[in-house]
Amino acid sequence: MKQLIMMVTLGLALLAGSGCSKDDKAVNGSGGGTFIATIDGVSFKGDMGASAPETNRGGAKLIIPGGIGKFRGNVTIVGLGLLDATTTTYVLNGSNQWRSGGVTIEDTGDEYSTNNPGSSGSVTISSYTSDRITGTFEFVAYANNGLTSLVVTDGQFDVPIIRTK
Repeated sequence: MKQLIMMVTLGLALLAGSGCSKDDKAVNGSGGGTFIATIDGVSFKGDMGASAPETNRGGAKLIIPGGIGKFRGNVTIVGLGLLDATTTTYVLNGSNQWRSGGVTIEDTGDEYSTNNPGSSGSVTISSYTSDRITGTFEFVAYANNGLTSLVVTDGQFDVPIIRTK
């Protein structure tokens, strides 16, 4: 999951900080998309870099919808990793590291992943076109120490796809 979180962090940071024109929906701070959820009962809006970087990974297409926002006053990244995604529902339970959900609280360094034991959840992709991906998600992700978890509910995304090399 650390590799996925690093990819999400790098992809979203590059999009948020790039110097495109204000008419470019793929960047411009908001990423031109919507990425929202409720984390442990607190509303989260990934309003910085809300997008879905897409790249090839060993010949397979890896898409990472995600967003950067604030959770309990801390800069937080919420992301989903989906290898060879299509319009369907995916179970997030640690059985496939390339189908996972995660939360990184940047200010504290805390990481939570559905790849850790005890985690569960799902992602439903309702639309996946050449330029956008939309869907819903929910998951319970445990910290790497296995002692604490975050419950992510009511997740929704409608974000532009950004192709990377």
